[in-house]
Amino acid sequence: MPRRYTVILLTLFSFAMTMAKEKSSVPSVVDTVFSISDSISGKPWHYKARYYYRGMLALNKKNLSILSAPNRRYYMRGHRELLTEDIGEVEYSAPDVFARNVRYTYGSELRNRVAHTYIIDFFNIKLYDTYLLGDHILSPLHSGNASRYIYAVDSLSCSKTYVSFRAKRKSMQTVEGHFVYDSLRHIVTEMTFSGEYNFVAFTEHVVMGTEGMSAFWPVKAVLDFKYWYYGNRFAGSACYVPEYTLLEDEYDIPRHCDMTERYAVMLDSVKAMTDSVRIASLRPIPLSDDEKRIYHESAMRKEQRKTSGKEDYDSKTPFWMRQVGYVGEAFFHSHNIVKTENTLLRVMSPNIGYTGRNGVTFRQDMEFRQKIGKGRSLSVKPSASYLFGRKELTGRTTTELLLAPRHNGMLRLEGGIQSIMSDRERLRLPLTVPGDTLAVPDILEFHDLFLYADAMREVANGLDIAVGLRMHNRIARGFAAENRDALGLKSSYRDVASHITVTFTPRQQYYRERYRKVRTTSTWPTFLASFERGIKGLLGSTNKYEKYEAMATQDIRLSPHRRMIWKAGWGMFTSRYENRFVQYEYFNNGISTYNWDDDRSGVFQLLDWRYYNNSNHYLRGHIVLESPTLLLGKMNTRLVRCERLYVNTLACEHLVPYLEIGYGISNALFDISLFSSYTKKENMQLGVKASLSLFD
Repeated sequence: MPRRYTVILLTLFSFAMTMAKEKSSVPSVVDTVFSISDSISGKPWHYKARYYYRGMLALNKKNLSILSAPNRRYYMRGHRELLTEDIGEVEYSAPDVFARNVRYTYGSELRNRVAHTYIIDFFNIKLYDTYLLGDHILSPLHSGNASRYIYAVDSLSCSKTYVSFRAKRKSMQTVEGHFVYDSLRHIVTEMTFSGEYNFVAFTEHVVMGTEGMSAFWPVKAVLDFKYWYYGNRFAGSACYVPEYTLLEDEYDIPRHCDMTERYAVMLDSVKAMTDSVRIASLRPIPLSDDEKRIYHESAMRKEQRKTSGKEDYDSKTPFWMRQVGYVGEAFFHSHNIVKTENTLLRVMSPNIGYTGRNGVTFRQDMEFRQKIGKGRSLSVKPSASYLFGRKELTGRTTTELLLAPRHNGMLRLEGGIQSIMSDRERLRLPLTVPGDTLAVPDILEFHDLFLYADAMREVANGLDIAVGLRMHNRIARGFAAENRDALGLKSSYRDVASHITVTFTPRQQYYRERYRKVRTTSTWPTFLASFERGIKGLLGSTNKYEKYEAMATQDIRLSPHRRMIWKAGWGMFTSRYENRFVQYEYFNNGISTYNWDDDRSGVFQLLDWRYYNNSNHYLRGHIVLESPTLLLGKMNTRLVRCERLYVNTLACEHLVPYLEIGYGISNALFDISLFSSYTKKENMQLGVKASLSLFD
C-alpha cells in the first residue's frame, strides 16, 4: 500500500476516534450535570446576600418616536449614556421568592431607573432549576428541558469540558451558549448564554462559586443587552456581584400561612441613601474609562443646571419637540403625575383592542392612592372605555377606603355607566309601535347607571364577608328612547337591593407589612356565594326579587411550563315582582377592552348580548390552558411569549348548550385571540379579540 494512502487512513481513523470520544463524552457529561440538577433543584434553598449592581444604558440611534420613550427627557437633553450603581441586600427563598432592598445608590441621573429595574431581573439566576432566569427562560442544565436543546462537546482541557448547547427551535424561552464542567469537583464552573425575551436581545456570562454550597450559585454575572424601540436603538451592559452571608439547603418552608419571614428583606423600610463615597468604597469592580467619563459629564451638567437654573436640553432639540415629548410620555406610558411617600397619582398606558362585534375599543385607566396612616389608605381607580363600532362610552370608578388593614376591613364604593339589553316580550311591548307600522325590535337597549356600596372585612384567614346595597337606574336609549311615550315605557327603571357576599380561600398565604396584611397565593380554589334581594319602594325602587349566584375558581400550576385556570359559576332569579330586567353581577358581557394581564378567563367573547340579560338561570364553565409551547411556540420563532387555549361553556334558559373555543398568543407589544362558537340553533361563528399596549 502506498505511503500516502496509509497516512490518509490513519488520519481518518484518528478523526473517527476523536469524534467517537466526543460523542461518547457528551452523554456522560450532560447526564452528570442533569443528575446534579435533579439532586439540588428540589431542595428548599434559602440564601441572603449583599450585592453590587452596575448598569449602563446607551442610545445609539434616535428618531422622532423617542418623544414617547420612557424618560425621553434625558435623551433629548443630549444624554446618550446613563449609568446607575446600587448596593443592597437580596434574599431568596425556594421556589421563586426574590426579595431585594437597595441600601445605597448613585448614578448619572438617579431619576432614570426604569431600564435598570427591568434589567436587574436578569440576575435572578437559578442555574440548575427548571427556569434559568425568573420564570421565563428554560435552563439547559435541567433534565426536564433536555428535549428542547442539542448538546455538543467543543473541547477538552485537563479536567474541564466545554459543552455547547443550542435550542432545537428558537423561542423566547430558550437560549444558546456553552458551559464549563469541572470533572474533578463535578460542578459547572461558568456558563455563557444568549437569547431574546420581550424583544430584548441579551448575552450573559455567569461565574459560579468555588467552595461548598456556593458552587451551585453565581458569584458574578455580566450582562450585555440591546433592544429596538420603534427605530431607536438602545444598548447597555450590567454587572452583578453577590456576597453571600447565609446559604442553606434545608430551609424550613413555613407550613402555616404567614409568609412574612420570606419577605423580610423586601419589607425593610430603610430608605436607600444617595452616597457616592460609600459606593466607591464598596465597589468590587473598578469603573472603566467610559464609565468615569459618564460620571464626569453628568457632574458638569448638574453644575451647569445649578448655576443657570435652567434645564439643560440639547440645543438641537426644538421647543415644540420638547412640549410634544411631555404629551407623548404622558399618553403612551404609565405616567406618574404625582408620586410622593404618601401620595400617588398615575395615568396608566392606554389600551386599544378590537372585537368583531364591537369594532375598535379604547380603554384608559387612572389610579390615585393616598396613605392616611397606620396602614390605612384611600384608593380611587377610574376607568373609561369607548366602543367605536357602537359609538358608546362606558366607564366605572372604584373607591376603596381601607380602615382596618390588619383584617382587610374596608368601605368600597363602585359606580359607573354601562349598557344592558332587554327583549320585547320581557318588556311586554307589542310587535309594532301603536299608531304606526314601525316594527319593534326584539332587543331594546338601555343605559344602566349603577352604584354599589359595600362594607367588607376578613373574619378569618381567607374568609371575607361583604354586605351592602346595589342600585341600578336604567334609562332607555336608541329605538326605545325615540319611541318611549308611544311604547308606554317608563322614564327610568330603578332597582335597589341589599347584598351579601361570602368569599373563602382555604390555606390563603400572606405576609404582614407593618399594619397591613398582603395576600399572596393559595393552592386551593376560591369559593364565592352571593345573595341579593330587591327592596320595592326603597329610594324609588320598582322591583322586588331574589338573586343567588355562586362561583369557584382556581389557578393550577400543572408543570413548570404550563398552568390551567378553571372557573365555574351558577346563578338564578326567584320571587320576581316586575319581570323587566335580568342582570347578574358575576355573569356579564365584558365589553370593555381586555389585555393579557386582565382576567380573561370567565368572559364569553362571542356570546350574543341578549343571553346575558334574558335568562332566569345560568350555569357556566371555563377552562384556560396557558403554556409557552402549545402550537406556535413549537415553531422556530421568538415572537410568542405565551399561548392560551380557551374553552367556555354555558347552559341558560334560551341556549342549551353553548360552546366557545379560542386560541391566543401574547408578547410584549400585543396579544391576539381567535374564537369560534357553536350552538344547536345557529351556525358556527368566528371572532377575533386583540389588544395593543401602546409602547409600554
